[in-house]
Amino acid sequence: MLSLRCARWFAGLLVLPLVVACSNGTGSVKEPAAPPESPAPPSQGAQNSFTVGGTVTGLSGSGLVLQNNGSGDLPIAGDGSFEFSARLATGTAYSVAVIAHPTSPAQTCTVAKGTGSIGSANVADIAITCATNPSNSFTVGGTVSGLTGTGLVLRLNGNELPIVSDGSFTFETALPSGTVYRVRVADPPVNPDQVCTITGGDGTIASANVNNVRVNCAASTFSIAGTVIGLMGSGLVLQNNGGDAVTVSANGDFRFPTELASGATYDVTVRTPPSAPNQACSVTNPRGTIGNADVGNVVVSCSTADFAIGGTVRNLEGSGLVLRNNGGDDLTIDRSGAFRFDTALSTGARYDVTIAEQPRNPNQTCTVSNRSGSVGSADVTSIIVDCETRNFSVGGRVTRLRGLGGVVIQNNGGDDLRLGADGRFTFPTRLPGGAPYDVSIRQQPLFDRCEVRHGSGTIRDRDVDDVEIRCDR
Repeated sequence: MLSLRCARWFAGLLVLPLVVACSNGTGSVKEPAAPPESPAPPSQGAQNSFTVGGTVTGLSGSGLVLQNNGSGDLPIAGDGSFEFSARLATGTAYSVAVIAHPTSPAQTCTVAKGTGSIGSANVADIAITCATNPSNSFTVGGTVSGLTGTGLVLRLNGNELPIVSDGSFTFETALPSGTVYRVRVADPPVNPDQVCTITGGDGTIASANVNNVRVNCAASTFSIAGTVIGLMGSGLVLQNNGGDAVTVSANGDFRFPTELASGATYDVTVRTPPSAPNQACSVTNPRGTIGNADVGNVVVSCSTADFAIGGTVRNLEGSGLVLRNNGGDDLTIDRSGAFRFDTALSTGARYDVTIAEQPRNPNQTCTVSNRSGSVGSADVTSIIVDCETRNFSVGGRVTRLRGLGGVVIQNNGGDDLRLGADGRFTFPTRLPGGAPYDVSIRQQPLFDRCEVRHGSGTIRDRDVDDVEIRCDR
């Protein structure tokens, strides 16, 4: 018995520390702590939306701006990766574009792989490649030949370039496209003294370098001369290379005032042809290159030439059309087609074509295009005469109509028109000016009789509205 009690007492001693360990210090046992909560899973929308981005390369300017689907401007400051802030759901289309290209320097940026649809991952393979635009400025240069002296200096729009020998040259300053350039000799060569002439030195910068300026230097200069034959009028002016002018008043020799260096080109043309009488002049041996002697084989031949004045008439239906040139040279036209005045005019003479009489039967109105100008070196064939037929109505008034079935009237034996009551009427068919009209009664009304007054005549460039149908029992 004592042994059993001792055993129970000993077991109690063993359990007591465990109870104390689980106690909260107040004599109660604490419940076990709950396990930590797992983070909430992302929302369904976040799981199915993704970013759009890529990489920029070659950017050296500033101001590059991208857009996706027409919105969400994204400024780009340098090379590297980029990403739009807006996320897109799976299946949504995307389209990345450059809305502002870089400047300073000007660049053009292109987009690769910029369009598609969102899948199940971020888009990161869009490639923006930028390249600096080619310069819009171009150089001016050319070739120097015949240079034996020293000290030659060329000038381009104020920029000077010393030249020490024959060969190609290029001014250092490039000029923007559209700039007018002028190459001149600032200082001619000395030791020995030379005269240098420039060909192709004036122009406008286009979209390429200018390299066709020719500078020809020679120790001496030579004259450009020739002979005029057949001159009857006055005021003949010749020019060389578009500027060096000489007035010639009689047949014989002429000489331009400006001499040119060996190797320079010349081009003789007629600036002003002679007048009183008007003449046309042509040039034989007009152009070439100066050698080592004066040029004296240029021949200017003048002749008095007359040319016809004419054109074309269109849509003429009437008769009696008369055209007039310079207020007096009349020409009667009876059909459409080509026409020509009898009096020819010399080169430089004025012509002015008008309508002297309009056509009749039917009456028409004709107008003249390209009517005036100066005669050149060929017949005038560009005058156009267009004629138009004007049509007019025939009508009037019915009064005191009382019979049954109305009255039927007609014009020129046809164009029937039934009238059932008093009032105004107009035949459906219009007639041209000059055409006759004759209104008559085709069918009288029952128990009534009508008559026509003022029913016939000729159309006179206006509507006829005074025909009277008067009915009386």
